[in-house]
Amino acid sequence: MNLPRRLLRRLTVADLREAIRQKGKVDKLDSLERRRSQLVRALALVDRAIARLDGQKSAESIRAMPRRKKFSRAARAKMKAAAIARWKKIKSAKGEPAKVSAS
Repeated sequence: MNLPRRLLRRLTVADLREAIRQKGKVDKLDSLERRRSQLVRALALVDRAIARLDGQKSAESIRAMPRRKKFSRAARAKMKAAAIARWKKIKSAKGEPAKVSAS
């Protein structure tokens, strides 16, 4: 904090002590706000865990934990075969020899 020199000359020891007290209060307030944020996040986690145990799905928990699509083993094999066929087609167009996979 840069104060003009003329203002600094006017400050008394009592003013400086009061400024230090106020700074301490601001630091304490910042610390309490950070702690409050941590507790709010922890409470949200507990709420989600309770909802999962109860079998309920809150709107917040649905947004927070997106589900992955699960494919069957046969579907994944078909996708793999299609991808291999696409790459063989691309490589044959470039004139590269196609590699035969062991699997």
